[in-house]
Amino acid sequence: MIYIFVYSTISCLYLITCGNALIKNRAISTSEICKIGIFGSVLLSSLSLFLNFFFPIDQNISSIVFFFFLIFFLIYFFKEKTLKKTLIISIISGAITTLILMLDNIYRPDAGLYHLPYTKIINENKIIFGAANIHFRFGHTSIVQYLNAIYNNSLFKDNGILLPVASIFSLLIIYFIAEIYNEFKKNKIYSLYIFLILAYIFYGYNRYSEFGNDALGHLLLIFISSIFIKNIKYKEKKIIKELTLLSVFIFMNKPTLIGVFAIPLYYIFSFSRKNFIFNKTNIYAIIFLLLWLTKNIITSGCLIYPVTRTCFSDLSWYSNSDEFMINSKIQSLDNEAWTKGWPDKKNSNITQQDYVKGFTWLPIWSAHHGLDILKKLSIFLIFLIIIDISILKSFKKKIYKKKELFNTENKKLLYLIGVSCAGTLVWFLKFPVFRYGSSYIIIFFTSLNIFILRNYIRNIDIKVITKFFKLLFFLIVFAFILKNILRIYKNLDYQYYNYPWPKIYSDPTNSKIITKPIYYNNLIFYYLSDQECYYNSAPCTQYVVNNVSFSLKNGYKFYEINK
Repeated sequence: MIYIFVYSTISCLYLITCGNALIKNRAISTSEICKIGIFGSVLLSSLSLFLNFFFPIDQNISSIVFFFFLIFFLIYFFKEKTLKKTLIISIISGAITTLILMLDNIYRPDAGLYHLPYTKIINENKIIFGAANIHFRFGHTSIVQYLNAIYNNSLFKDNGILLPVASIFSLLIIYFIAEIYNEFKKNKIYSLYIFLILAYIFYGYNRYSEFGNDALGHLLLIFISSIFIKNIKYKEKKIIKELTLLSVFIFMNKPTLIGVFAIPLYYIFSFSRKNFIFNKTNIYAIIFLLLWLTKNIITSGCLIYPVTRTCFSDLSWYSNSDEFMINSKIQSLDNEAWTKGWPDKKNSNITQQDYVKGFTWLPIWSAHHGLDILKKLSIFLIFLIIIDISILKSFKKKIYKKKELFNTENKKLLYLIGVSCAGTLVWFLKFPVFRYGSSYIIIFFTSLNIFILRNYIRNIDIKVITKFFKLLFFLIVFAFILKNILRIYKNLDYQYYNYPWPKIYSDPTNSKIITKPIYYNNLIFYYLSDQECYYNSAPCTQYVVNNVSFSLKNGYKFYEINK
């Protein structure tokens, strides 16, 4: 346990140091320091991605990066007045990270199938041409895998790949709590919005085992929406830099969250486009995005896999044959069908193509995925209603005049409602599984609720509801801590390799599995496993690879289709 806490604390310091190197913000408040830490994850991810075009991100490379920023910390932070506050934040972050990491599982089955195997690929290989031909899921990995990979250094070793997402989560928690404390009396609307989304985070993302590639993107989209709400009364050009860079990072986490770009676009079109384009931070964001899209083309033949319209059929490693599972058309259709309840269908004769047409899928989806989503949302919606009742009882109702309903602040709220509504609609029509669109849905309901309350909020008696909110907040935090403590207590006696870290090698013993090397022209083609590959020899897959040739060219691996 002590190792998890120490490494988690160092992880937070690492992120904050990197964030300061990126945005050079002389932050003095707790929330700003946490925000800088989140930007640190952006810098490390982009650095890992860039370096992987030329090197494997092994422990040597990762250690060089780590110790470079350690020197930067020693030079930079010991001159700063915020050193003490930064250390306190890191310790608190370390405690939260330890609480959610200790004796928990990884995100199953996806982590074992491709999150961990692809991280291992990054650690052991330069970027691979046609990696998706080994395992189709390698075509739609996340920037999270690059962030995890660069955490495997000589200090953290293999366990380092578990730290960054948990550290970002803890920084977000501290950020939101600090914002509520600082802004409650000054900006009631913003504070209420933060309170509601924080309540959902404690309820919806309270386990490390729920942190797949989706979770970080959703958490950061919620984070961006809070920045938008906070700046609802202002037109500060500097906010464009933060929102643009974070939007690119979120898109790289989950392409289905592409709607996030609508938020910085609001500010971009409010000012001179020239100022936007020639801003250093935004140029950095554009280069970062271009690197990511280039990486996607190299690994899958598509800008965004498996969106067929973004694919380049002339590339030797791209397959457009219906015989291949890696075919983007097949994967796109299969993914849509599964999210719409394909496994639960009763008609075995219907094809996937016919199943997803129109709303043929809706009755089956409603009885399964739809019901599960309703159960997950119902608790949050009941919570919203309780909050609304408590607020509305504390003051006399007062509707704004008609002209005030469409002032600048309300227009921005309506814009956020529109963006989240559009995102929710696309989610429902194309990939209606809750983990794909949860942030859109939560932002929609929360911002709509805030918009309605804002037309009454002027006469609120802050003293009346303060005690109620403090009690409610205490109960939410207590429930979060208690749930994780009970989980830890339940698993204390269960011993396994690398206890008490989450299992990254196998399940249930976490022992390193033996994979079978498959050769091609006396070279190791790939490793074949009879179970999920986890974080073992790479590149690893559960599938026998056919009709694919393998070659080494200038140190780069090529997996090309035999056309």
